[in-house]
Amino acid sequence: MGVWSSATDGYDPGVDVPASLGGAGFAGVYRAQVPEHWDGQSGFYHMDFQSVPGAVEQRSWDSLYVWAYPTYASETMHFSLSGRVARCGDHAARVTPGPTERRYLLQLLHVPAIVSGAPPVGAVWDLPLSGDFTLALPAYRSTNGLTGYRFSFTITEASTLMGDFDRNDDVDLDDYAVLVACKTGPGEVPGSGSVTVRACLNAFDSDLDGDVDERDFAEFQIVCNGGRP
Repeated sequence: MGVWSSATDGYDPGVDVPASLGGAGFAGVYRAQVPEHWDGQSGFYHMDFQSVPGAVEQRSWDSLYVWAYPTYASETMHFSLSGRVARCGDHAARVTPGPTERRYLLQLLHVPAIVSGAPPVGAVWDLPLSGDFTLALPAYRSTNGLTGYRFSFTITEASTLMGDFDRNDDVDLDDYAVLVACKTGPGEVPGSGSVTVRACLNAFDSDLDGDVDERDFAEFQIVCNGGRP
């Protein structure tokens, strides 16, 4: 997943590549054939590029599925995303990592009903600009990937407004609810449950001291004004 200078937001032959579902574990973007939107074949794709967004635009993929084949033996699956160079056949390498003025978010949208011990639906991970990100998940086995875990991946503008966790250009009660989950104390690691340490620090560590404490809470109160920037 990513953006490329010659890609469109629809199907691009040779750029958007169907997945070959071999092996024991799978991750792929599902695309359904829809006239005037996606005229490629319906199915899972292991390469799916969109057009480069403008300064205040974002790009999202909300049908990223993860699952394992019934013969998969381990009780844990490891789902990894890498900010490395991607190459397919004769196509030139796509430039990664992405620019620093962008934010890269992974959100869990669906957990199979029979799975226990998974992160909660709605969990958000703020992905690093380089290197690998790996998420350990309780194994889910199926021959139908559409019943598996479903994630969204979003490339969005990095807000410069402290406390604006959801990057909608205001600081309000939605952001406050996340702040409460992040807040710990001086020198303590922030984050709990569905909010990662990185996401907490990016949004709420106003003094850049590696924690989310009373000083950061006080700064948040100054800028929080009920949704009016």
